[in-house]
This record gives sequence, structure tokens and C-alpha cells, in this order.
Amino acid sequence: MIRKVYQSPAGGRSPGVPQLSVIGRLPSPIIYLVAVVATKGMSLVTLPIMAVYLPPTAYGQYDVAVSFVEFILLILGLAIGPTLIRFASTATTDADKRRCARELLGTLLGLVVVAGAPAVIFGPYLLDSLGIETEHTAMRVLIAGSTVAAIVELPLVWLRLKDKAMVFFAVVMARTLAQALLMWLALSHGYGVAGLMITNGSVLIALAVVLALMQIRDTGISVSHRALMQIIGFGVPIVGADLALFGLGNANRLFMPGHVPSDVIAHFGLAMRFALVMSLATSPFDLWWMPKRIAILQKPGGFEESARMWSIALAIVVLAGAAVALGGPIIVHVVLPASYVGINDYLAPLVAIQSLHILTIFTNVGSYARANGGYVFAIEVTSALIAVAGYLILIPMMGVYGAIVSMAAGQVVRFMLHLRFGYELAPLPYPWMSAVIITAATVVLVAIAPPHEWLGWRFLYSGVVLFILLFLIVATGLVKMPDEIWQRLRARVGYQ
Repeated sequence: MIRKVYQSPAGGRSPGVPQLSVIGRLPSPIIYLVAVVATKGMSLVTLPIMAVYLPPTAYGQYDVAVSFVEFILLILGLAIGPTLIRFASTATTDADKRRCARELLGTLLGLVVVAGAPAVIFGPYLLDSLGIETEHTAMRVLIAGSTVAAIVELPLVWLRLKDKAMVFFAVVMARTLAQALLMWLALSHGYGVAGLMITNGSVLIALAVVLALMQIRDTGISVSHRALMQIIGFGVPIVGADLALFGLGNANRLFMPGHVPSDVIAHFGLAMRFALVMSLATSPFDLWWMPKRIAILQKPGGFEESARMWSIALAIVVLAGAAVALGGPIIVHVVLPASYVGINDYLAPLVAIQSLHILTIFTNVGSYARANGGYVFAIEVTSALIAVAGYLILIPMMGVYGAIVSMAAGQVVRFMLHLRFGYELAPLPYPWMSAVIITAATVVLVAIAPPHEWLGWRFLYSGVVLFILLFLIVATGLVKMPDEIWQRLRARVGYQ
């Protein structure tokens, strides 16, 4: 039914869903981008809903439980998406592509059953040992949803490989809307944290069943030793790198129970979610530049072009970071209940850490251009170990600020190591003077901002700061405007 509705042979509008006809005429990359932005945007919409129905103490416990589930998801996800892309995209025939997808799906199902059952059974007891009390049945449903998340990811990646953009869009939007609707129904009827766990887990389980059946209908299903070796040899090292990034980020909540009150954990967790809004600003540039950045290095003038793109990325990060750090407290003050105003205590430093994380992604091209991923793995693991060591030592001493210091230390080391070892292979001419001036100006301007209670003044100040930063970006030459634009501006003001 989905294929019949969304795939018309002529590529025209589908009579079954006329509201999607405009989206259906967009290029596939734009459709994927719309799906990603809509999903992340909906997650922001749901934050005020949760804040209205959940007190900070309950949300803090839920946030720790979700961090635990994310840990399980990373392990049992087995990096199945990148593995499918690696082996199916390089297959020479369509039959080989289908065979690869078929074997990975069957092998993945077997691994999920074997490894997921202990997680579902014993996971709630492990959370109890961390000092987080959850309703065990609800927690098991959420863990079960996380164990089958890889079964959701594999068919979605297959849809992208087959360039079925509209089917991908429909599935992603259906999942997002179902989670948002069921979450609201559960909270509004008083089911609290347990209701959130059950609805989120149930949506993932139902979607895994539907997508697995779609995949089986398209490619079939089988189990093979070859697929198992592909998962172990290619996917498991990526899982290790992903776990390292988890250690740099959401893992900090697992070290807080017993040292940090649940309501403070909630404020910290929501501040991290607000900081992640920056990815909405950088994702279009990310999606466009990342697939081609390594190939550019091999071309004449590739180093200069890569440095220019790094400058553009820095400009986007600075503007987005300033906007979130200055505007986020206004949104918190206006939209969320007064019990969540503590978010503002942690937002600015977390935005700074997220900015460095994003900038590192645009700086690590030299590390990723190497013949093997050993450098990348070593750098990510080293950075994560520094952060985790900080959580163990500093959170008992400093609470939430110990987590912030630990994350910052890990991200700084990660940035410096990628810069150092990447520079050996790709010595890009980074505009350091401009970068330092603009970064320092951003930190100072955010630090002296009016209090968030002064809504009008802070809003006006935010606009002035963004204008100043935009001026500095151009004046320092960080981002050079094309000569054609300069000529038009000069013509407008009558300058010869």
C-alpha cells in the first residue's frame, strides 16, 4: 500500500495524499532534509508538553532512564546503517545489493533476539542499582523498543539507497507524529513517566514489525556467515566510536544519581536538548559538504577550498550558538513552567561545548581521509576516557558543573587531536586570527547579556549581537563575500 500511494510511475502527484504533492516534486536530498528538520523540530515542540505534565524530579528520572536506553541502543544497533551502506552501495549488481540487505536483515534479527532478551529482563534491575526507580514493565517496553531500533534503521537506510525519498519521508513523519500524539495522550491522562516509556517503546516495536515486513517483501530474508562477519568486522568498530561519543555526551546522566538531585538532572538534560538545536542550522551545510570533502582534498586548490568551507562552518556555528545561547533563555522563560527556569544556568556553557563538537566534525577531514579508521577510533576513545574519568571524579565534588567541565575537557582534547593528526595528511590553511577574534567576541557578548527576565531588552540585545558577529565575520575575512555581491552593494549606494 505504501509503495502504491507514494510511487507514481510518472513521478507526479499521488491522488491518495495530495497534501504531499509539493514535497514529492522536490529533489530527493531536499526531501531527506525536510524529514530530518521536521523530526528534530517536533522533538522541540514536545519539550513544553512534557514540562507541563511532568515535574522536574520526574523528568530527571526519565532523562536518566533514556540515557541508559540510548546506551543499549548503541550496542544493539550494531552500526547496521553504515554497514548496509558500505557493502550494499559497493555491490556491482542489483541482485547483489538485495542479497546484502537480505542477509543483513536476517542476521540482525537473530542477533537482536539473542542479545536483546537479557537487556529486557535485567535492564530495570541495573537501573535500580543506579538509584533510578522506574516501573519495571514500562521500562522493559522501552528497552524492547531500543533493542529493535536497528530493525527500523536498516529498512530506512535501504529506502535511501534505493532513493525512495517519499516513502522514507512518509515513514519518518508517521513515526514522529505517532510518538508525539501518543506521548500527549499518555501525559494528559495522567500516566506520567511510565506512559512515556510505554508509548515510545511501543511505537518503535510496531514500526520495526512494519518495516521488517516491507523489507522482506522487497528483498526477502536470510541468515549468512558473510553478513555476520560484515557486522563484526565493520559495524562493531563503529559501535566503539559511537560509544566513545556517547561517553562525551549523554553518559554523564548515568553518573549523576546519588550526587545530583533529580530536578537538577532535568534542568541539565533539557539544557542539553536546547543546545542540540544548533544542529538544525548546521545540518543543511553538513549534508551537502560532508560527502564531498575528502574528494576535494585530492583536487588542485583542494586545501584552500576545504579551509574556506571550514570558515563557513565556523560562521554558521558562531551565529547559531549565539542565537541559541541568547534566545534559549527567552523561550524557557515564556514557554516552560517556572519550575524549569534552572535550565538557563547551564545553557550557555553547553552551547559552547556543542559548538566545539560541531566544529570538530568539520575539522576532522584529515583523520577520516586516512586509509584506515584507527586514528579516528583512538582519538574518540581517548577523548571519551578523559570525559568519563572527569564524571567519576568531578560529579561527586561539583555536581552538574563537574559534568560540564568533564565534557569540555573531552571535547577540547578531541578537537586538538583531530587537528594535530589530521594536519599531517591535510595541512589546511585555517584562518586562525579571524576565528580567534570572532570566538572571543561571541563569548564576551553572550557573557554580558541582560538577565533572561528582561525579555524585551534581551531580545533586542540578541539582534544587535548577531549583527555585530555578522559584521565581524565579513570584516575579518572569515567568510569572503563574492565580488559580484560587493559590486551590487556598491552600485546601490552609488560608490565607484
